[in-house]
Amino acid sequence: MFSAILMAVMAFFTYRSRHESGAKSFSATLGGIAIYAFFYAFQVASTDLGSILTYFKLSYIGISLLPSAFLYFALFYTHSELRHSKVIKGFIYILPAINLLLATTNPGNLYFSDIHTLDTGSHVTIQFKREILYWIYSAYIFGSITFSLVLMAKMYLLASSSHRTQILMVITGTMVPLVLYFFFLMELIPTELDPHPFAFTITGIFIAIALTRHQFLILSPPARNLLFDTVPGPIIITDHLHRITDYNSAAREILGIGDQQYGMQAQEFLHKWNQLSSLLEAEKHVSREIQVITNGEVRYFVVNISNLSDRRNNLMGSLLIFHDITKEKKSELHLRDTEKKLRTVIENAPAGVVYFNASGIIQFANDNFTRIFGLSHEKATGYNLNHYPDPRIQEMISATFNGIRNRFDIRFFSNNSFSDLDLDIHIEVIRNEKGEIEGGLGLITDMTGLKKSQEQIESQNRLLKQVNYEKDRLLSIIAHDLRGPISAFTGLTDIMISEVDNLSKEELKSITHSIREASVALSNLLDNLLEWSVLQRHGAEIRKNAFSIHLLIEKTFQQLITTATGKGIRLINQTQPELFVFADEKMIGTVLRNLISNGIKFTHPGGEVNIHAKVNGHDDVVVHVKDTGVGIPADKLMTIFNITQQYRSTGTDGEPSSGLGLVLCRELIRQNNGEIWVTSQSGKGSEFSFSIPAATVAGY
Repeated sequence: MFSAILMAVMAFFTYRSRHESGAKSFSATLGGIAIYAFFYAFQVASTDLGSILTYFKLSYIGISLLPSAFLYFALFYTHSELRHSKVIKGFIYILPAINLLLATTNPGNLYFSDIHTLDTGSHVTIQFKREILYWIYSAYIFGSITFSLVLMAKMYLLASSSHRTQILMVITGTMVPLVLYFFFLMELIPTELDPHPFAFTITGIFIAIALTRHQFLILSPPARNLLFDTVPGPIIITDHLHRITDYNSAAREILGIGDQQYGMQAQEFLHKWNQLSSLLEAEKHVSREIQVITNGEVRYFVVNISNLSDRRNNLMGSLLIFHDITKEKKSELHLRDTEKKLRTVIENAPAGVVYFNASGIIQFANDNFTRIFGLSHEKATGYNLNHYPDPRIQEMISATFNGIRNRFDIRFFSNNSFSDLDLDIHIEVIRNEKGEIEGGLGLITDMTGLKKSQEQIESQNRLLKQVNYEKDRLLSIIAHDLRGPISAFTGLTDIMISEVDNLSKEELKSITHSIREASVALSNLLDNLLEWSVLQRHGAEIRKNAFSIHLLIEKTFQQLITTATGKGIRLINQTQPELFVFADEKMIGTVLRNLISNGIKFTHPGGEVNIHAKVNGHDDVVVHVKDTGVGIPADKLMTIFNITQQYRSTGTDGEPSSGLGLVLCRELIRQNNGEIWVTSQSGKGSEFSFSIPAATVAGY
């Protein structure tokens, strides 16, 4: 029972080191021994065959587990390649279960036969005849332990002296039960008492010593060789006098160290790397980055130097481990170069660029950003955008981080230029490898100039369309209005030619009158076309002067008196002679001629055209031309001054009307800083009014 308890305790402490190679399997081995010894103790204490046989079969749980677990431990401890074999693993796992089943069921007495008890005087033991299955499993036990010992012996020959001690402890502890088991099978010792529990107690003592004194399972020799000889970076070991005592193959290939350096002062070999040799004198772990040129290739290493001390903290030497960071270093250098180029590009970018973290704090901003937002570089770095006076900035960051939108067009007042800027703001979310938001990258483009250009282009396009439309409309008007007078001329002259001998004096007078009206209409049309073309082509030359509006009206009456008299229409001038205006007299004369002519044209015989004027409160003279004619429908009042939406109507005596005259009046009045408008009632007449600047004295 003591052996069982000892093995159980040892199994527990070994399992605590389960991260070490072979620890789990060796813990299972000790567990198997504990189970075996535990049930054997009850077997020895029993007196009847039934109880003895029961505990005997239960002890086979440990007996079945022990050899497979120990073999698996040996494979791991020695780092044998067989430990990876699925066949070996399956064999090791399945065989104990099969043996336990055969031993407990004993099919056909192929495992035991002739089972009986034997009273030895001190205890009652079980006796039986060993059959074929018993001998097969015994051979497996003997073979697995022997094979394990062979693996350890081979490892012993390759290990260092300190590791040999721990291996030898394991081999010795394993040999004791193996030898006893051989003697037991050969019946060279009495069979009344099974010696294996006691032999395994000895094994436990040996392994306990290896655990406490020789640090068994802390670092196996193959692991030490693997660590030292196959690591990709150079390793150099020095003694307490800083003499080179060992190195690995990587140190030979990369650093060029060789047999001639054995015993050399490490400082002599390491002097080519500045400050590296002086670090050997340090009393604690230190590291240094160095550059090594191997076969023309530059490589970078971080050298970690650690002091090696014994248990009494006496300095034994130093361990230099070279970690190859060439790939990382070159990536770092490339990243720095790329970052430098990128920073140059960003600094010279025509747009504002800003990077801010998840809290909205600016990490970097270029000159254009600081210019647009009126921040200095010193103030911009570390500035929290969420505290910017314009709340739209915070709203844009929030909308971007929440995935709502990331592009914004805003009009922004710049404190730097003291003007409104049209900005196109594009924000991209920056995430880490976990998908968490780390910040945002903003691109701010000043679209003010572009938008102004676009507006100018759109305005010019609209103007061009308007001009083209007006041109087409004007051509249509010319074609329409020229046809009437020319047709009249043609018709009347045809009559005169064909009927000249038959026409009376009154008829000739009537034809002559009609020809004159057609010529006047044609003359007015041509005058209006000429004025319009000058205005549309490059603008008429404006020659402003002070003149009497009363006299100009009288002159216009003289031009139109014949037409008005022919229709029996009175022309009334109620303006004051002393009322002077400051404008282009010729242009205003054209306006009066068109308005008075229209009044005559659309007034029935016996009506009148009345003109009066007054000065309003803005130092303007407002002239009113009022007729008693047919008036203008209310739905047409908004179109009469627009060439694209003209209201065309014939006069009360069938006179043609182009509508161009009113459009021309509007342009001429505007050229003289005035306005024109109309009030009208259908069937009662119209009143056209226009304003022009007043002149205080004649000529000024």
